[in-house]
Formats: sequence, structure tokens, C-alpha cells
Amino acid sequence: MFISWMINVGLMVSILFTVVDCTCNNLPLTNGNWWDSRVNKAITINTGTVTDGWGFSINSQQFDTFSCTISDDSRWVFRSDNTIELLFGANYYAFYCLQYTYLTDNSYMYYVQSDIEQFNGERVYLVDTSSANNNSVEAYCSPDNGRSGPDIREYHVFVKENTQNSVHQNQYFPDPLLGVFSYTVNDGSNTFCGAESVWDGCYDTSNSIDRTTVILNYTQCSTTLMGAVGGKLYNVANVTESGSTYYVILINADGVDPIFTCLAVSQSGNTRYISTNPGGCAWNQTSTSRTGNADSVLITMTAYETCLFTTTTSTTTTTTTTPAPTTTGVTLEADTKASENSDGSNTGVIVGVVLSLLLLIAIIVIAFLLYQKYFKKRKAHIQHMTLKDQGPDIKRPLPPDSDFTLSELNLKREPTMSDDLVIDSLSPRGKALPMERVLSRASAPYETQSSQRNYL
Repeated sequence: MFISWMINVGLMVSILFTVVDCTCNNLPLTNGNWWDSRVNKAITINTGTVTDGWGFSINSQQFDTFSCTISDDSRWVFRSDNTIELLFGANYYAFYCLQYTYLTDNSYMYYVQSDIEQFNGERVYLVDTSSANNNSVEAYCSPDNGRSGPDIREYHVFVKENTQNSVHQNQYFPDPLLGVFSYTVNDGSNTFCGAESVWDGCYDTSNSIDRTTVILNYTQCSTTLMGAVGGKLYNVANVTESGSTYYVILINADGVDPIFTCLAVSQSGNTRYISTNPGGCAWNQTSTSRTGNADSVLITMTAYETCLFTTTTSTTTTTTTTPAPTTTGVTLEADTKASENSDGSNTGVIVGVVLSLLLLIAIIVIAFLLYQKYFKKRKAHIQHMTLKDQGPDIKRPLPPDSDFTLSELNLKREPTMSDDLVIDSLSPRGKALPMERVLSRASAPYETQSSQRNYL
């Protein structure tokens, strides 16, 4: 019983020592401005709170700022700092669950794991205040109505402001964009450019192989494309849908609006088909149709030359660490770094569990030693007392050569003639003792009698 009690105490202590990350301490989005492709502009982050850039309104009521409240190894949950009144007078918070993947130190891709809200048609989760105190990430990251979750193409990116010249490093284009092409552009009303235009996805301005940058030659076609006044855009991330359509997010090298443009790309022989969408990719975007955005265009390209990798599997294409949906086209370096970040965020939990186990083992050892020292000693003492109390009353036996069994010292009266029969009956050897010997032995000193007993 004592050992059971000690084990229970140990388990309770281990629970107290277990480390559980229920906050956003591992949020890597540092203070300052980050470009967000979902809103296609800069947002401001201060100690885990988006103070500007995410605000939206429903029924003329505004959600302004959002704070990261809970997270795990691959998801951040942001909750609005204020509530608005909606159905039947109830107050509601707005939640964003962002499932993210590391790209570079200054860039991340993410999916909004929320339902499409009927009030504004966007992926956001509205929760009444009576149900908004759950500390489980899963409670806010399980879309289940309409389109049950974001489509593979519905990803977005964060890029630290003014780091566009570095985030494209090792973020290579998918195969259909690895080439030098002529292109035409159709905005729904007119067609621009033509056979003499140049889209270069192979070389940088020094004519070295790049594979991460698009350079547009505006001397051949002066129409500004995707807001890139300087004619240069960088690859930030890309995913593949069923191996046939690629979704690529480009960032404007000028760092001006539009910051991001999503390309849906497919290939047929020597021809590439592209549709554009400002910001992130649209949920229903295809390579052959313009999206609902007025600035969406269709681009048709024909390859002059290509610069494919000899082995694309080991250098450019892997499966990302995002559990769902599955994406491809993120480099091995990005996946390795994401794994390292995940390991780092788990360090506290691992240390806590190890310490708890060591503490529990120590408690069990101490309990065992106490048992050995206390219970076994007490058990031996109890057994000794039992034997002492219940054992027979053992008298010292008479000497083997004794002539009689009654002590001569108890003879207090003068013997009579009739005593011969009595003494005779008590003789162990069946011999009658003469009265004279009895009287002489009774009158002799006790020491003499004892010394003579062996000689009768």
C-alpha cells in the first residue's frame, strides 16, 4: 500500500513537471513588417500580435488586431482581440489557424485551415465567446463545412519586408518555367507582346544560370507585366497539383504593389499556359482561365531553350512538411530547416518528459529502499514476538541418572512406614528404597545430595 501511494505521488509530480507549449513562444515571425500574399500587402507584427493588415468587417463591425494564442509544431492560432455582435445578440471572436512550412529564414508558406465563413466568404473561423476558451489547437484547425479544407493551390506566403532579394535563393522554378520563352499576354480584352518578346527563367543579369528569377525584356515588349516595373520577379514557393499544374508565387523585385503574383502553369509540348492572380493563388484557379480578379491575365509561352536540371528529384522537388494538403516543389534545404525548427520547439517538452521519468524512477527506488529497511525489519520483529508468545513452556529436563522425579527438597514432613510404597512407586528404576536411605538423603545438605545423585 505504501509503494502504491509513493507511485501515485510520483506520477502527480511528473505531471507537474511535464512541459506543454500552449502559447505562441515559438512564433518565428519577428517584430516588424512582413509581406503577406493573402492580403497582398505588408502586415505589422508586434510580440505575436498582428496590429495592422488583417482587419476586416462584418455587418459594419470591425475586427482589427489578432494575437497568436496557441500553437504547435506546424500551426499558429490567431484570435481577434475584440468581439463583434452577430447572431441573436451573441458576441463572436474571429480565429485564423495557419498551418505553416519553413522556406528560408525570412519566408514561410502557409494554409488557412478554417472554413469559408458565410458572412464574408473568406477562410476564417467565428466562435461565440462562450466556446472560445479551448486550449487545443485542433479545436480551431478542423474545417468541416463546404469545401472541407483549403485546396492545395490555396497557399500563401510570408516574406520579411525588403528581403525579396534573398528569399528566392535555392527556391527553384518547376520544370515548365525553366527556360527562355517568347510570350503573348491576354487581359480579357486585348493581346500584347508576341514572337520577339523574351521571358528568361534561366539566367540572371550577368548571364549566369539562376533558375529562381524571371527577367522580362521590355525592349522587345514594353507592356509591364505583373506590376514588375523593373522587369524582374523572384520565385518564393511553388506546389504541384496532380503532377500536371504548378502553382508558383512570385515576388516583385521592386518591392511595390502588387507584391505577389500567383501563376498557374501547365505544359503541352513546347508550349506553356499560364494564368495570373495578384496575391496568393485563387481556390479555383486554372492555367487556361482568368480568375475573378480584374488584373488576372492569360500568358502563352513558347520555349527558345530550356535549362532543366539533370536530376530534379535531389535538387528541386520534394514533399513539404505540411501534413495536409500535400505540396511539392519546396527545396530540400527548406524541409531540413523546418525539421530543425520543429525539433527546437520540442526541446522543452522532451527535457520535461525526461526529467519527469528520472524523478519517477528515483521515487520508486527510494520507496523500495524504505520497504527493505522498514517493512522487512518490522516483519521479522513480529514473527519473533509470535514465536515467543505462542511457544511451549519448556522446563529443564531431569538428569538422566536421577533416581526419582520429585525434588527431595519438597519433603517437609517426617517419613512414615507407609512412605515406602509411595517412594517405591516414584522410583524410575522400579526399585523400592529403604526408609533409612530416604531419611539419610533428606537430612543431608543439598550440595551433598546433588553430588551423590549420580552414584545411587
